[in-house]
Amino acid sequence: MVVKCTNEQQRQQYFAACPSVSALNERHDALMQTLIADTLTQLGQAPCRFTVFITGSGGRKEQGFWSDQDHGLIYTNEAYTDYFMAFGQALSHRLAAAGYAYCDGGIMTSNPQWNGSVDMWQRQLNQWLQAAAWSEIRYTQIFYDARSLFGDDLLLLELKRQIDGYISQYPQLLKRFSTNIMHFKRALGPFGQLLPERYGEYQRKLDLKYSAFLPYINCVRLLALEHHVHATSTQERIAILAPQQRILLEDVGYYFEALLSLRFRYQQPKKYQDTYYISLNELSTADRRLLKKILQRAKQLHEAVMARYT
Repeated sequence: MVVKCTNEQQRQQYFAACPSVSALNERHDALMQTLIADTLTQLGQAPCRFTVFITGSGGRKEQGFWSDQDHGLIYTNEAYTDYFMAFGQALSHRLAAAGYAYCDGGIMTSNPQWNGSVDMWQRQLNQWLQAAAWSEIRYTQIFYDARSLFGDDLLLLELKRQIDGYISQYPQLLKRFSTNIMHFKRALGPFGQLLPERYGEYQRKLDLKYSAFLPYINCVRLLALEHHVHATSTQERIAILAPQQRILLEDVGYYFEALLSLRFRYQQPKKYQDTYYISLNELSTADRRLLKKILQRAKQLHEAVMARYT
């Protein structure tokens, strides 16, 4: 049963009962699908085929107990722009009321850049693929993590095939993608010691997003782009790529799964910004050792992928 989550206590109870990362993400999906259906009820039946997609951690099925908004909209007929912009704005407000923070980068259906007809998306993707700016390269990578949550998923698939075709024609684009993910936050010292935040709100906590999650996610996504893998979760991508990238991806799936599990078991978020921080004081000795191995493998993968594409 889907809870409407009209207040924060309901929201916490709804997600706290989840026994696993996959169950947690299924609950996020169910809640967001209900909110999309409510928005359709409010505005009336959609006038043409469309799909609402989610991206970011939601697109990859890697959300924690809290998540911000990362979503977009594709529809078939440009004549209905007004309807779908009203839909996109209403949906974003409804998601915020349910506890999903507005995306600081504006990746939401309320933003015309992420809400458009198939023709608009085709033009925009070409612009992103041809641009040299960091932001456009990042947008392309974000779009590749998208999966349809509601509506006609073929609309999204055809646009991803457009990206595939462009990369096949211009494989040097992969080098440009790699420059966008060259840097990540070091969380292991020269003697293998963990390096938590030294000051501020997250003192003695380690930032898993920038030191662990992003190296795995970014590197595996780059391989997925090269090989036209449309699966969006990092684990699914690894499973598909592993037979042809056996040496490069050896143990990567194991350590990424361990990373997801570690965050799930130890996270105590009171707000979205807390989601990726983990308190070192609360880690068991065994989990400290595991975390070091996770970070070390992330570093090795990142170095190998950078050497491959740069």
